[in-house]
Amino acid sequence: MANPSVLVMVLNYNSAEDTAECVESLLTLNYSNFSVLLMDNGSEDFDKLLKYEHYPLIDLLRFEENKGFTKAHNEGLKAARLEAKYDYIALINNDAVADENWLNEMILCAKNQEADLVSCCIKQYNNESYLDNVGHKMINTGEIVPIGFNEYSDDYLHSISVIAPCGAAMLVSSTCIDELGLFDPYFNTGYEDAELGLRCVMSGKKIIYNPKAIVYHKISQSVSKIDDLDYRIQQQANIYYSYFKLMPLTVILINLPFIILKYLLVLLVELLTFKWSYIGIHFESWIRVLRDWSQIKSARKEFFSKGSKISSLKMLGLQQFFLFFDFQRLFDFLFKANKTVFDKSLEGEKNI
Repeated sequence: MANPSVLVMVLNYNSAEDTAECVESLLTLNYSNFSVLLMDNGSEDFDKLLKYEHYPLIDLLRFEENKGFTKAHNEGLKAARLEAKYDYIALINNDAVADENWLNEMILCAKNQEADLVSCCIKQYNNESYLDNVGHKMINTGEIVPIGFNEYSDDYLHSISVIAPCGAAMLVSSTCIDELGLFDPYFNTGYEDAELGLRCVMSGKKIIYNPKAIVYHKISQSVSKIDDLDYRIQQQANIYYSYFKLMPLTVILINLPFIILKYLLVLLVELLTFKWSYIGIHFESWIRVLRDWSQIKSARKEFFSKGSKISSLKMLGLQQFFLFFDFQRLFDFLFKANKTVFDKSLEGEKNI
């Protein structure tokens, strides 16, 4: 049987050197049936990538303005599939470098384990002994969070089921896209991969982490260009949007006391540690959710109108109880002085 056809999508935004390194790694892949769609979000350094327009495997698509991650990939996929029908779509961040076996391993996993989406072993570019992540898990208070960040790569040598792949490097079947779509246009840049995974899991799709599908990630080289206070507020709003859009009402009602308890505890810690700006982030994110409530209801209605979903009991079983996860985060914050994403955003605001 011939190898399935794959479209590999790469998006550049003012990072031509990183993008070129990514593309060069794709050109060494030991897979025989793929093409690359190299997209650009209105970058100032796009001319440095024009050399790739003469490569048979590569198509260039330039947007005149920065459309963000979600819209660029959705529009790029639509444009590419007008010309050819691909069996699978692979995404890789422009600040990632693919191992030569990356694509072949993802396809093998998709075929052998009948996976609709495949999550990769994403190692840190500067120290491959440590992970960026291997996919995502879900906390019962609504967050979809990375698995394995800053942990040893050797601790994740076996395949596992995950709630969502990381958008930095992933594979999704065209059948899945035809049925459920790619990214929700509510998102701009960030959390769209988490929502896609949860949407697929809720629809009975299978998402598998393959430790043999390896990429090396420079970790948020592109996101760092937009990672400010407003971005973090929207990220919090994205969590609520995804949860209320996709969770069955029974799951929401069962978890609601824990959600309230968690955020009361979070607010208490922030008050006791004088993190006034954190409180503002939470407050502003809820304002955005209320502002977008009609959009959430519309998206929820559309999603639940599309056929059968997994049971509430099964969804509850896929979630991790929040105290097991947040106790470690609280310990690191209070006693190890680890900076949170909010700290980093606020520092970014001061440096602008």
